[in-house]
Amino acid sequence: MGSGNHTFCERGELLMSNYLVTDTELTAVADAIRTKGGTSLPLTFPTGFINAINDIPSGGGNYTVTVSLTNPVNPGEFSSCTIQDLITYDSYETGDFIGSISSANGSTSVESNSSSFGILVTLDGASISTWGAQVICTGGVSLEENDGYGSLYFNVTGNGTITIDGVDYDD
Repeated sequence: MGSGNHTFCERGELLMSNYLVTDTELTAVADAIRTKGGTSLPLTFPTGFINAINDIPSGGGNYTVTVSLTNPVNPGEFSSCTIQDLITYDSYETGDFIGSISSANGSTSVESNSSSFGILVTLDGASISTWGAQVICTGGVSLEENDGYGSLYFNVTGNGTITIDGVDYDD
């Protein structure tokens, strides 16, 4: 990739002040930045590259997500809704407890510092069916899995909202 004259400092650091980069190489780097950043906009070098890289969310951040429960079936049977960061989505290994909802028509805002988290909806401390619930996500949140047994798993790439509509607390 590229060519140039390389100069070394006293301690062996490589100076690359004379390194030449081809337009093909710059295009390849720009394409990788656009792919990772989810954009198709043209990038100028160097400022456009720098700004686009800085706009790419890291693997987890401090994102605020509002979680709401609406239109429950048998709301008098509601027990609790807990929210936890997940260490990794694939293993469902739970991390920090980050929030809870204490009423059948309640909501809360949580700050997630991982790229995924799970929500557990319970009745008397036991998981309940979430098959009939409609899960609506907006912003930087998407539903990864509804296991049907009270656990919902989400991918978080930015601020957003989650509405869990119509959970049957009598299941």
